[in-house]
Amino acid sequence: MEVLLVFLFVGLVIAAYRDFLTREIPDTLNYGLIAIGLLGGLIASITYSNILLFLSHLAGFAASFALGMLMYHTRQWGGGDAKLMMGVGAIIGLSTENIDLAAYLILLIFAGSIYGFIHTTAIAMAHRKRFKTAFMKKIREPKVHKLRIGLVWSGALIILLLLFVPIDFKFILGFVLLGIYVLVYSWIFISTIEQTFLVKQIAVKALTEGDWMINDVKVGKKVIVPASATGLSKEQITILKRSKTKTVTVKEGVPFAPSFLLGFILLLAAKQWLGVSIVSLFF
Repeated sequence: MEVLLVFLFVGLVIAAYRDFLTREIPDTLNYGLIAIGLLGGLIASITYSNILLFLSHLAGFAASFALGMLMYHTRQWGGGDAKLMMGVGAIIGLSTENIDLAAYLILLIFAGSIYGFIHTTAIAMAHRKRFKTAFMKKIREPKVHKLRIGLVWSGALIILLLLFVPIDFKFILGFVLLGIYVLVYSWIFISTIEQTFLVKQIAVKALTEGDWMINDVKVGKKVIVPASATGLSKEQITILKRSKTKTVTVKEGVPFAPSFLLGFILLLAAKQWLGVSIVSLFF
């Protein structure tokens, strides 16, 4: 079913371009990928008289649906990203042409981490002075200051333990200490980027479905549109326009669709260069 992978690659290229350019992934593209994946699995099952082929695509869609909804409702992905994941799952299935969905997810996490770091670093570098001021202000916040003090004491304790543990444990504790510092300062870095550059006031007429609103919108004391972890619906946008609200505060996410494309390219490259089942690389 190599043709399905071609459809998926083209779809991911379009999704990455649209997400980066407009911060939206068209529903027609996502639903099209889902339909192509399930229909392709059905055709393969009929052609080879093997129902397991269709069930693999159906199971891939179901697993991706569950993951997409989890990421959507925990505000990690937008609705377009969640639907794109469903399309990927429907086409790849649990396993297609030695390409495994679980392996793709591992590479997606890796690609997303690298892409997210590069994207946020580019924002910080493009606005150095503003970022530096915001970062210094962030680390002086009471909660963050207490966290940093706790980090110093934890580091001192781990360094003290290094004097009394075997050599193998020295490496383990060293990596733990490094990991803790990286995680904490990465969180401070990302929080600074979000609060400084990604939280914006925008006109209601510019809102799109799925935008994440930071605060409730009230008319008098009545909340007409509450802030929601799942983003604005078309109906809520209509209510905001009718209420004559001028602007609202929203949080823009980093366009994530390029990570889907990068993860898929890494998957294909690993299969091509290593000449082995991708599944065997991880399991």
